[in-house]
Amino acid sequence: KIKATVDAERIRQAKIYIVIGIVATVIFALLSAWALHAERQAAANEKRAIAGEAKAKEQAEVAKESLKFLTGMFQSTDPTKKGNKDLKVLDAIRDKIPEIKKLKKWQVRATISRDIGGVLDSLGEYSQALELLNYAHKLNLENNAEPEDIATTYNNIGYVYDTQGNYKAALENLQKALAIWINKFGTDHPDVATSYNNIGLVYYRQGFNDKALANYQKALAIQLKKLGADHSLVATSYNNIGLIYTGQGKYSKALANYQNALAIQLKKLGSDHPDVARSYNNIGLIYYRQGFNDKALANYQNALAIWLKKLGADHPNVATSYNNIGLIYTEQDKYSEALANYQNALAIWLKKLGADHPDVATSYINIAVVYYRQGKYNDAASYMHKAKDIFLKKYGENHQNTKDVILYLQQIEAKMRKR
Repeated sequence: KIKATVDAERIRQAKIYIVIGIVATVIFALLSAWALHAERQAAANEKRAIAGEAKAKEQAEVAKESLKFLTGMFQSTDPTKKGNKDLKVLDAIRDKIPEIKKLKKWQVRATISRDIGGVLDSLGEYSQALELLNYAHKLNLENNAEPEDIATTYNNIGYVYDTQGNYKAALENLQKALAIWINKFGTDHPDVATSYNNIGLVYYRQGFNDKALANYQKALAIQLKKLGADHSLVATSYNNIGLIYTGQGKYSKALANYQNALAIQLKKLGSDHPDVARSYNNIGLIYYRQGFNDKALANYQNALAIWLKKLGADHPNVATSYNNIGLIYTEQDKYSEALANYQNALAIWLKKLGADHPDVATSYINIAVVYYRQGKYNDAASYMHKAKDIFLKKYGENHQNTKDVILYLQQIEAKMRKR
């Protein structure tokens, strides 16, 4: 029995040793496999690092060559030459455009075409902007450029179409950009949010407020998650949403969004930034629509003070503030103050926009209304006739603005006949 027990114990120990040996073998195999995987992963990472370094180097060289070309182009403008500064820039661009296609690297050609296309768009040269942007896009597609670069050109082309009022083409390009960014970065990347904002703007301009609002809210949700509650882009989204609610007559919701935007802008940009002025102006409009004229006036005056300081006394935004303040004083029957502000706005718009611009006509109408309320019907008729002449020239006799002015004139002339 003792021997049997001993033998049994030896067998048990042998089994334990076998189990331990098997486990050790498995662990060793796992460790060896992990080590091999780690070695391969390290080699792959090294290759990616080398490729990334090469790519970064290539991008730096492209950026350097592009900057050199653009710097040379804009330095060719003669600052002493008389005339419009925008025209000088246009002359410089047009002189250099033929040289772009002669550049050796396609990446440099694409980058410069994209950047100059953006400048031309801002100068209102939409056809030339599209020509260059489409050339950049063609180069990117032919050379299998990075998805981000292709998405950027889709986005920029869409932006130009939007400015032109070609909303169908704008949406097609912006939605292609969105699809690429979602595929590349996922659904909650800041670039995806920017794309939603751009699409929202196109819907807003078409009057599709519900679709615009849905896109703006998607943008805001991403930005809040990824950028934080006090980022300047979050303020932009709040402002965009406020515009939708303003158009829908939902003034409480509009005001809440404008105030959220203002709070962020004051924190991030300071109290005298032009974007802060824009928020004051938007808040003033809501108070004006709600009939809170004193609050509206305070916000309009805040906006005016900032724009005067930052943009100068003859900027169109300053004219907008003068006009808005004039509206408040008209509502308050303070006609001298109203006239002074309307005339300030008129002087700026005449200087900056020309004598036949619709905003000039708006000033003429506002001044005419003040004279009408004062019983100065001859003066009122004179200014209303000026507005009518502009609208007839710009819109024709069947446009609603023209019809409205003709109706105002009839009312004034009826008062004049009763005298």
